[in-house]
Amino acid sequence: HVLHKFASGSANAIVCGSDEDVVAKLKQEASNGNAAFIWGHLNELSEFYNQRVKERQFVAHHGISLLEHCTTPENLLKRSEEDGRTVDSILETIDRRIAEIYDHVEPNTLVIVTSGHGNTAAVKKMMEERHKRKQGVFDLPSWSDWCEDLLTRTVNEAKRGLCFVSMKQ
Repeated sequence: HVLHKFASGSANAIVCGSDEDVVAKLKQEASNGNAAFIWGHLNELSEFYNQRVKERQFVAHHGISLLEHCTTPENLLKRSEEDGRTVDSILETIDRRIAEIYDHVEPNTLVIVTSGHGNTAAVKKMMEERHKRKQGVFDLPSWSDWCEDLLTRTVNEAKRGLCFVSMKQ
């Protein structure tokens, strides 16, 4: 069991199939009073970014480069073609879920929310495309200074994480 390789003492891992499950399990664990530390991971935003890359790969497979769709890291993977979701709508959902967890924990509970990183799916796809272009694969245009600048800005954006700390009163 991987958890016991990294955790000492009493530790428990609960597998969840969705962010809704994560919220429900976190609330359940918080209310039973048996844990001194509870950690959960919400995946919806990462899944959105990965889905967006898959959609762009489909487009790229039909002769259009991922980089031809964008001019800035911010709009590189902004909207999902498949279901119309946006980064903003997903962030609003995450905000509601965090509020639901926060409202459920006991007073004097330290709540820490961290994003970890930004859009690494876009970085991975752009690095793959850079490699292909430099190798001359699929007769793609050469990798330009503009492409390198966009990659650099996207990497810098993905490196940024956020951390919010609050003691519930």
